[in-house]
Amino acid sequence: MKFQQFKIWVNSFKPWLDKYSVPFWLICWTIYAVGFFTLFTSNENVFKFIFSSMFENPEAGPSMIVAVIIPIGGAFGIYLLNRRTKANENQYELARISHDFDKTTEYEKQLDEALDSLSPEATPISWQRGLSRIVGLIKHSPESFAEFGITQLIKIGETFSKMNTMTNVHGQVTNEWDELNTLDNPEHNDFIAEILDNIQLLHAFFVNENENAPNIMFENYTVHPKSKGSKHQIANGYFEGFMFSDCNFLGIDFTLCNFYDTVLLGDCNFNIHRSLLGNFSFGGVGGYNQDTVKIRSCYMWPLEEGVVDPDTVIAIFGSEKARHIKPLNYSDFAKWQNDPAPRQVISYAVRMETNQS
Repeated sequence: MKFQQFKIWVNSFKPWLDKYSVPFWLICWTIYAVGFFTLFTSNENVFKFIFSSMFENPEAGPSMIVAVIIPIGGAFGIYLLNRRTKANENQYELARISHDFDKTTEYEKQLDEALDSLSPEATPISWQRGLSRIVGLIKHSPESFAEFGITQLIKIGETFSKMNTMTNVHGQVTNEWDELNTLDNPEHNDFIAEILDNIQLLHAFFVNENENAPNIMFENYTVHPKSKGSKHQIANGYFEGFMFSDCNFLGIDFTLCNFYDTVLLGDCNFNIHRSLLGNFSFGGVGGYNQDTVKIRSCYMWPLEEGVVDPDTVIAIFGSEKARHIKPLNYSDFAKWQNDPAPRQVISYAVRMETNQS
């Protein structure tokens, strides 16, 4: 243990020596020379011993000279070794930087190719490959690609949504859902839901890797029910802090999701089941609208300690129709805040319901 501490202490001087190696060795040589000069001039016996013996006993001369020169030569050798080691380290660092640059350039090339493959005119197989590659790159190097990659995926989803239309029984193109309507591009419809699901997964991953996660906002997204009327399923989704503006998600069932601090603006359509709501703005200024945002058996964190009655819940969400939202135990709120993303609520809901039964 003491040796390790000594080693750490010695290594702490290495950056300083690397930076000031030349003046350090010059100072050492100067101290050495001054020390010998002082010793010779201040002590006559030492001077006579060394130099008289060189003449009185010629065999002793070389040994005395060697005794003086060896330390100087050794110090100079150490200096040269230090310079060589430093040069090797610099060469290695340059090689590492060059390798990292080449690797980053290669990743950027792969990202560009993946984005190109996500054109609405491409095939579903191409979309799947491109999406998988982008997800892999973001997870491999979130600090380099997460913000840009997620932003591009959001834009791609918006582009696909513009093409996600239906044709009614009269042959007219519409965005209004009806069971008799036919999806014009069912593959686009499915892929938009997949993009949304992957973005929330990447966001949860990035939040756990980096506190400065990018802001997420979806605008004008549309996911219709599938052709047979069935819906896409997103479970355990992490939408905390997201913003949605004029998004139509009638074709998605959100179950056990985290919508804490989520904001819905404009005309949004959601189906939310057994999920967490809180600090939540439903339907913009108009408050909670049961016709466009349908919630069932959802939960909220109380704003303070104490019993939260239905009137308080109604006041928070701005609608009489919000009285069925269940407040969780305020004492669990601090623990939940320290949970890693996606910070699900189901275990706290089960505990709350168990205590009430």
